[in-house]
Amino acid sequence: MFELIPGRIGQALLLIIVLVVVFEASRITLRRKVKARAIDGIEKLEIWIRQAKKLDRCVFFSPGTAGVGSTDTLAALELLRYVRSVKQRYTPAKLERQTTAS
Repeated sequence: MFELIPGRIGQALLLIIVLVVVFEASRITLRRKVKARAIDGIEKLEIWIRQAKKLDRCVFFSPGTAGVGSTDTLAALELLRYVRSVKQRYTPAKLERQTTAS
C-alpha cells in the first residue's frame, strides 16, 4: 500500500523529525508562559484616544500604502480593530430616533 521510494527516505525522515520538533515546541510553550515584549505605542493608544475624545476630535488611522496582501497592511488592519474597540469604550452609543410618517 505505502512504499517509500529509495531517494525519498531521507525526506520522509526529515519530515517526521520536523513534525516532532514542532509538536514538542508547542507543548513546551503551553506549559510555561512565554514573555513577549510590549510595544510602547500600543500601550499609549488608549491615552491618545481618550485625549481625542476630550478635545472632541476625530481619530485618524492610516493602515499604510502597501496593498491589502502585504503583511504590514494586515498587521495595521488588526491594530485598527483594536483602536476601534478602544474608541467604542470611550464613545457613548448614539441612538437615532425613528420618525414615523403620518
